[in-house]
Amino acid sequence: NSNSSPESNVSVTFYRDSAAWCPYCQKVYIALEEKQIPYKVIKIDMNSYAGSSKPADFLRIQPSGSLPCVSIHREGDQSEDQVIQQSDDILAAIDALGSNTRNSKVPSLLHESQADIEYMKFLCDDGRNSLERRLYAEWLWYLTGKRRPVEYRQRFESILDEVDSTLSSTPGPFFVGEFSMADIKFIPFVERQAASLLYFKGFNLRDSSRWPYIVKWLEAMEKRPSYLVTKIDVYTHSRALP
Repeated sequence: NSNSSPESNVSVTFYRDSAAWCPYCQKVYIALEEKQIPYKVIKIDMNSYAGSSKPADFLRIQPSGSLPCVSIHREGDQSEDQVIQQSDDILAAIDALGSNTRNSKVPSLLHESQADIEYMKFLCDDGRNSLERRLYAEWLWYLTGKRRPVEYRQRFESILDEVDSTLSSTPGPFFVGEFSMADIKFIPFVERQAASLLYFKGFNLRDSSRWPYIVKWLEAMEKRPSYLVTKIDVYTHSRALP
């Protein structure tokens, strides 16, 4: 960062899972790379395989032991470092750090107009009702459900149809046309969905004949250095599922 920037002396300590499975950690990882903010990584075991065996210094700032977590340090600031403990709050803080300077060359990943806010709510910011969370839920039913496997597959295919249609309505390959926070919030889960379903179900999410816009979106994502540095291989994902 330029020395003229009031954020030039900011650094982030990023606590992420040691096995690189946590999708919420990957969201933060992508955002840090995208916003070009200095950071260091401290790896912590996830609750699913670590139980209560977490470092004491980490538990002091994150008593729940959950991941991700970041600590933001501002050089020369006499107050304590800012600790942020939830992934979406972390993403908003990272976006502000990389976008709030007059000379910043890194644009905001959040959109300010009411129409943009409402559309982002539909995509990924409306809890279980958002498109991203509905896709996540149908993936889990298909991956782990045993009572009605045909129905679960059909439901997952139906939500993929909706995602593909949503992507088809934008002027570019991303969820709002240009790269945004929506892409950061979708990609960790779609990456895991594609890996686990191919491995366990023989299901090809990257079927360009049925979901061409999802495939184009994935190809566009795989050209972004901020995503590529975080991307994990299919086998690791599949074997690391808690």
